[in-house]
Amino acid sequence: MLNLNEELKNIGLEEDEAVVYAACLELGPASVLEMARKTKLNRTTLYGVVERLGEKQLLTKSVTGKRALYVAEPPEKLALLLKNRLAKLDDLLPELLSLSRNGVFKPKIKYVEGVEGIKNVYRDSLLSKEKAIAAFVGVERLTARSKVLNEFWENEYRVQRKKNDVSGRVIIPDNAEGYAFKAKDATHDRESRLVPASTYNFEGEVLLYDNVVCFISYTQDEEFALTLESKAIAKTLKMIWQIVWTTGY
Repeated sequence: MLNLNEELKNIGLEEDEAVVYAACLELGPASVLEMARKTKLNRTTLYGVVERLGEKQLLTKSVTGKRALYVAEPPEKLALLLKNRLAKLDDLLPELLSLSRNGVFKPKIKYVEGVEGIKNVYRDSLLSKEKAIAAFVGVERLTARSKVLNEFWENEYRVQRKKNDVSGRVIIPDNAEGYAFKAKDATHDRESRLVPASTYNFEGEVLLYDNVVCFISYTQDEEFALTLESKAIAKTLKMIWQIVWTTGY
């Protein structure tokens, strides 16, 4: 079931703001006392939340006699809030990028463990600016080890890669699993080449895109991924990948 408050937090509201905004949508015009009863927040806290929601143009105050009522703006206003934030980010990006480029470059390294961490590494590759991913894949090890990762590849990763128009070229061992993998190339929008399993029976996986190299292990004892962003290292490994690619079939 959808957790409305969590989703509102994900699009930029604080936790108490999400609670109050959702409550006001349900209540209609409401006083601070009515909001306090609905949300279980104390009135002192509510006044601060109401003020912040007003600044974000998500809550409107109306006064009838001595009674102040607050009305939640239509949910469409949330889209406007996000649009304004993205516009501010667009204005800020050139300056941030300038700071990044003018500084001393340091390779970026990220280490994650477990299936969910590995999934996120795959998801990051879908943002390739070059719209191209090259890889060494230990298909036998992947197939044997993780049903969850296989399902992720089938149901999410390949679908999103096609949607993002990111090409995939994969080097795989010529064992039974490799042949089965290659047989699906046409339906999976990729190109695979086989290399002798006697020489190249990969234990893990290497993804190469842009200036990024990802080392992925999905064995029983080693379930982790290491991502390195370095122009020099990525260029070198892409050259090695190209040498092996030209020998494949």
